[in-house]
Amino acid sequence: MDILLVGSDRDRIARMQKRLRCAASALAIDVSIELCRDDLRALELGALRGPVAVARSSDGRWHILMDGLEPVEAVQQRLLRWFSGQRGSLQDTLAGCRPSNE
Repeated sequence: MDILLVGSDRDRIARMQKRLRCAASALAIDVSIELCRDDLRALELGALRGPVAVARSSDGRWHILMDGLEPVEAVQQRLLRWFSGQRGSLQDTLAGCRPSNE
């Protein structure tokens, strides 16, 4: 599985990378993590709490796997949803994270 880890905070990126690998390892998932040190790109992808880890599905949509320093268990749940086909689009994910303007 290819994952893009986006953001410029080196300490958080290193910690997120370790948590992603731990979550994937526990589920016996082989991951390849590419780094992009661009905060503006992270914001475009929906980062709310610092760097963000995303993966692109076969239909070209981005999906958030990790937003900031989330617990390994939360990342494992997203990975399970990814492989069970229950993932939503980036827009669906963001809709659940951001307050509405109602």
